[in-house]
Amino acid sequence: MLGFVHATIEPTGAKFLAGLLVLDHFGDPRELRVTSPVQATPIQQLLWGQRLVGHVLHEVILVPLVQALQSQVEIIFADRAEFLNARQDLSVPLVLLQSRTDGDQTNHSETSVSVPDSKGNGVLLIECAPGFEMDLDVGRHWVTEFSKTCYPLEPFQRIEQALKLLKRRLETRTGAKG
Repeated sequence: MLGFVHATIEPTGAKFLAGLLVLDHFGDPRELRVTSPVQATPIQQLLWGQRLVGHVLHEVILVPLVQALQSQVEIIFADRAEFLNARQDLSVPLVLLQSRTDGDQTNHSETSVSVPDSKGNGVLLIECAPGFEMDLDVGRHWVTEFSKTCYPLEPFQRIEQALKLLKRRLETRTGAKG
């Protein structure tokens, strides 16, 4: 089972909604966990400053979503670099997965690798948190395998669409507006 996490962040940077989608190796959905809307208070925004997004995505969103899973995942793919800080609190590999076209500058380092994009649009960049370089091999393996049946970035779009459909219901349930 593969996990994919995506968050929507309002332009103010203070309101978050996220989902963690678990798919089998063929791309079939097995579990979806979503957060209630998370609204940072003005004092939290002030105290956390530019680290607010990373803090919320790590501590408030990703770790609780993973803990709530009923399914055992082999890896979690994220589409935002700020999620990578959560790796230290997870027992499962976590990597950033992004598309890079041929024109993009891809800076490879000890914490990133690339694999051919199965759609022929360039490469997919896989990046891990520093100190967790072993996650890169796991990420490369699952991107390569998953590409045989499903485009690896497509699950992030599924989550985004699900969050759009669920947003009003979740806001009503929690009393959040926006």
